[in-house]
Amino acid sequence: MPLELFLDLYSPPCRAIYIFARKNGIPFEFRPVELGRAEHLKPEFLKVNPLGKVPALRDGDFLLAESVAILLYLSRKYEVPDHWYPQDLQARARVDEYLAWQHTALRSSCTRAMWQKMMFPVFLGEQVPPETLASTLTELDRCLELLEDKFLKDKDFLAGPHISVADLMAITELMHPVSAGCQVFNSRPKLAAWRQRVEAAVGKELFQEAHAVVMKAKDLPPADSAIKEKLKPSVQVLLHSFPPDMPFVELDTNLPAGRVPAGLEKRLCAATATILSKPEDRVNVTVRPGLAMAVNGSTDPCAQLIISSIGVVGTAEENRGHSARFFEFLTKEMGLGQDRPPRSQGRLPGGSGSGGKNIGLDAWRPGF
Repeated sequence: MPLELFLDLYSPPCRAIYIFARKNGIPFEFRPVELGRAEHLKPEFLKVNPLGKVPALRDGDFLLAESVAILLYLSRKYEVPDHWYPQDLQARARVDEYLAWQHTALRSSCTRAMWQKMMFPVFLGEQVPPETLASTLTELDRCLELLEDKFLKDKDFLAGPHISVADLMAITELMHPVSAGCQVFNSRPKLAAWRQRVEAAVGKELFQEAHAVVMKAKDLPPADSAIKEKLKPSVQVLLHSFPPDMPFVELDTNLPAGRVPAGLEKRLCAATATILSKPEDRVNVTVRPGLAMAVNGSTDPCAQLIISSIGVVGTAEENRGHSARFFEFLTKEMGLGQDRPPRSQGRLPGGSGSGGKNIGLDAWRPGF
């Protein structure tokens, strides 16, 4: 059975995977999933990816979600040229560093800029407050500075002299605000030259093919009321502009949904606001039960909490206290016992007030 890729080329990660597979001659069947018609929420697709997101991959009986995981799977299975995901330890670490950063930084700001500037008014018929759009564009500009100064620097590509999957993920994200009329490259000659090198490396024809759909997004007809209702829960968050120090909270657990206390996400939101001294209405919480997880080589019931922001959450000393308080909260809520002491990761590089911050609490296991 041939490899199947479930994609919508409106999605930047889908475009990255499409370009990667086509450029490297990877045989696959394109399974279109139209986000604008809410096809990602249909039962038949949820059997492929219960998370209800594209991209997704099916390779025989093997199912895989998440764009980075899919890119790395393809690079390893098909033994693509080394520069895409280098074997050299430090070169690979540079690729990994960018891939870890982009999710809550460049990707977030590019997606919200495109939706707020174009998709909400054109596709959904909703006007975005000017101050919200202005704040989002300011955040996008801050991320572009980091992309130039922290990751690209004076190199030809993000991870060195050759193109990598990091460049594909970055360029496809940037084309989102470009499609909405944002002048991303006009005042940034370094980024503009990098874009030309990326296009040349993948081939201009393939690059334009992958982006043809999104570059015509401004011509989309308005969504009907049924589609608006289906999409509203997933896109409403894109109406908000998040200051760089606002936290994103992710609680992953392999406990089934029925074992997770009802209303936990609301209480976790309130606890996060209290612990980190942030406004509760700007804290973003996701609770994902029923995941396939192995911690320390064990698949026993466990949970993992990660709190991230584009900017600073707190000092290393403060974050040790944060970790202890979050552990206390989850112990009370979920009856969790701790395998090892909480940890708080150090500040990511990138300059004062502009890097990334993660508080990663190591695995807990329920005390039963």
